[in-house]
Amino acid sequence: MKCGAKRYVVITEVNGQTKETIVKARTAIEARKVIRKQYGPGVPIRHVFVMTEEQVKESNMLS
Repeated sequence: MKCGAKRYVVITEVNGQTKETIVKARTAIEARKVIRKQYGPGVPIRHVFVMTEEQVKESNMLS
């Protein structure tokens, strides 16, 4: 993980279905870039938000 990176949840719409993807990035713009590289430039990104520390701990416990 890069210095200053956080976990972002990016909500996209792929093939008519809403999908949540967790991305490690420094900024919300960088998180959008990661998604566009993964799914292509035409994917509609609905929302990007930072995961709270509690959500990060919870996701680590589940995996």
